[in-house]
Amino acid sequence: LFSCAALQPVVPTKDEEGAYTWEEKTEMAKTVFECHGFFLDLRSDDQLPASVRKMREPKSEKELASIKSKYKGMDDAETCFHVLCDLGLIDNFDSLGEYTDDFDDYAM
Repeated sequence: LFSCAALQPVVPTKDEEGAYTWEEKTEMAKTVFECHGFFLDLRSDDQLPASVRKMREPKSEKELASIKSKYKGMDDAETCFHVLCDLGLIDNFDSLGEYTDDFDDYAM
């Protein structure tokens, strides 16, 4: 199983004892990708980037208002997607560009 954000193998850590097994995590990641088209991020907290850990911390009312304004102009689906990305639960590959199977774009 790989973390798509870092393109490095995700290694189980001791704090994951009693959590999902490695096999269960692998099956969940495969199922989510097949059903929904994105990779579920199953890293433990200590494997997450600092920005994701910070986003998951409790927020003050002022911070919550700022966060809500970020998502205000988005439709529900877009809001859900960006919240999941910001919480580090899925990876956002928008910067990689759209996939196309129209290879005429590359014809000479």
